[in-house]
Amino acid sequence: MTLERLVLTSFAKAELFRVHRYYERKQHGLGDRFLDEVQSAFRLIKAHPRAWTKLEDNIYRCRLNVFKYGILYRIDGQVGIVFVIGHLARRPQFWRRLLNNQREKP
Repeated sequence: MTLERLVLTSFAKAELFRVHRYYERKQHGLGDRFLDEVQSAFRLIKAHPRAWTKLEDNIYRCRLNVFKYGILYRIDGQVGIVFVIGHLARRPQFWRRLLNNQREKP
């Protein structure tokens, strides 16, 4: 099974841009390297959506290789819905609440 597309929630988009800005301020080009790794992960998720760590019934996490971030998404038919792009060690209770909110959605 492959996904036709990935859709990012507004929260995931905002977090993606926030992290990009953070790394770009830290070192020129580092934010772009972060985006490149996220794009690579998106391609892998689309090609192999069920290959990553299953957190809940229909919720998966794909870890980035270089940066300590994960992409949390759920599968809805042929579409992957990315709802978190987050640091794996920060605010674990916050991410659990987001997972609970995703579980409650149809």
